[in-house]
Amino acid sequence: MSGLVAAVRDRVSHAGSAAMAGWVGFWFRPQSAYPLGVVRIFFGVITFFFVGADPSS
Repeated sequence: MSGLVAAVRDRVSHAGSAAMAGWVGFWFRPQSAYPLGVVRIFFGVITFFFVGADPSS
């Protein structure tokens, strides 16, 4: 029975390691900041025109 427990523990440990490696790779992989900059500029322009279009004036 302890051999089965050890095998399950090893398999779960390996799955946890693979999941953690995937998590770190997804969030901390170096990427270009260009798309984020484009979205921020677009949002700023839209916000500027929305605030400038004040219907109470």
